[in-house]
Amino acid sequence: MYKLLWLALGGGVLVALDQLIKSVVWMAQGPLELSPDQGRYWWLTWHQNHGISFGIELPYYLSVGLMVVFLLFLLWIFFQRHTRHSVMVLGLVLSIAGGLSNLIDRISLGFVRDFVALSPWLPVFNVADVLVVSGVILMLLITYRYGQP
Repeated sequence: MYKLLWLALGGGVLVALDQLIKSVVWMAQGPLELSPDQGRYWWLTWHQNHGISFGIELPYYLSVGLMVVFLLFLLWIFFQRHTRHSVMVLGLVLSIAGGLSNLIDRISLGFVRDFVALSPWLPVFNVADVLVVSGVILMLLITYRYGQP
């Protein structure tokens, strides 16, 4: 029961927060955009991501399909009886929330709103991407430590 509460409340708050941040950044005008030639190590920009992670371009239906399969797989792991460790549950909630928020963008806008750029050579990303990566890292660490979720 506590797992479902984590998913509903924690995941819901994270999705809402990510959507709010994306909306604020995308509604803002020029002053938010810091260019790398100003000596900044990171800057905010506006990028329409039509592909998947790391800037890999895919057709719309394929990218939506992969996101849905990824989320269903994570939900399947989440609801397994043996998935009890709090760090694993946290990792799953983070990844599910981030994936769901990006899926909302993809379905409602046709692309994912990315806005954080660390360098010209790295892909532009958003908070939801950080949630997904953080969640996957937590799941890998706990799986490595204990051998199973």
